[in-house]
Amino acid sequence: MKFYVQHATAAVCNSNDTAGQRISCGRFCRDVEADNATIVESFVSESWTDIGGYVAVDDVREEIVLSIRGSSNYWNWVADFDIPFESCSSLVEGCKVHRGFASAWSELSGPATRAIQAARSAQPNYSLVFAGHSLGGAVASLAAAYFRQNETSVDDYTYGSPRVGNHVFANYATKQSKAFGSQYRVTHNVDIVPRLPLLVLGFRHISPEYWLKGGRPSQNDYPISSMRVCDGIANTRCNEGTWGTSSLEDAGIAHLHYFQPVSCGSSAVPVNVPDEL
Repeated sequence: MKFYVQHATAAVCNSNDTAGQRISCGRFCRDVEADNATIVESFVSESWTDIGGYVAVDDVREEIVLSIRGSSNYWNWVADFDIPFESCSSLVEGCKVHRGFASAWSELSGPATRAIQAARSAQPNYSLVFAGHSLGGAVASLAAAYFRQNETSVDDYTYGSPRVGNHVFANYATKQSKAFGSQYRVTHNVDIVPRLPLLVLGFRHISPEYWLKGGRPSQNDYPISSMRVCDGIANTRCNEGTWGTSSLEDAGIAHLHYFQPVSCGSSAVPVNVPDEL
């Protein structure tokens, strides 16, 4: 878990890189840099979704990694109390997901899928890993669901992801991960983003949740033994149970710390928490 947050972080400052470049973000992704992970293709949206990321190859770990970065305007998506669902019935009947997340994946799916296919053609025995922080985690989980639908094994690592879809999507994605790869949905302390969009709006999470509990909102050093695992698509025993226990400022700070600061120097996804939450 600690390793792949480096990829999620690196997507913040490598989504404009060209093919063949090595991933670089200094002290924020030292292990990824040490592996000489190389960009296959990077993506950055010029539309309102503000989504971006890259596909990279790590020859040391023998992995192909799709990393998706968060968005500077994600509060417009997850904090709105009138959030529209969009059908994802091509996955399973009754499936619905957040329209913004669906739009973001729709933008990335073409170039990302082509880059992954090219990398897999060159290295057919490499495993496939998706990673993302915040909104990037939500889009990574949606992407994993579509890839797994085609019986492609994907290990998906998300950090501070908001809820992606309704109970049908959450149950479907949870069952998928048991058959076609692993799902690691990590939350931190009082991070507010995994608690959004609200349960009352019909949104649910993929199960299980791996909660980094206790400590300071800016704490990065969490031994695996201190992690609490909570099952259920609407569980309230982990991060969801922290409503009313912290300031909004601390909730925002916790969102930017997952084993390390989720930042590339001066580049970071800002957390401007709206007053109405």
